[in-house]
Amino acid sequence: MYKIVSFWTAPRPQDVEAFEEYYENVHGPMAARLPGLLKFESVRTTGTGDALPAFYRVAELYFEDRAAMEAATTTREWTEMYEDAGFVIKRFGVTLESGAGVQIEGQLTPGGQRPPLVDQLRAR
Repeated sequence: MYKIVSFWTAPRPQDVEAFEEYYENVHGPMAARLPGLLKFESVRTTGTGDALPAFYRVAELYFEDRAAMEAATTTREWTEMYEDAGFVIKRFGVTLESGAGVQIEGQLTPGGQRPPLVDQLRAR
């Protein structure tokens, strides 16, 4: 699985409602229609405890592999989404950072054993 992860900064306080409406009804659906896309997820972050979040909204776009993602970047749908991101940045005063890579999934073991190589690898 190959994934793009995008991080949006927060809009100006007076623009939060308009940003959310636009993101949910225009930009998000643009991303969700990319050819070859297997799954689109987005979350509006709230931070943890008293800490403010480092980013406001995260979007994750899943593709079968890097070739499928690269093929998507050559389509009209990608161009429209990319241009719309520019509009969102200008309209709402936000920034966008993105990265892509192979997704690595860990085996969940709530309450399980401590990883056996912890001490050995930390000592390096």
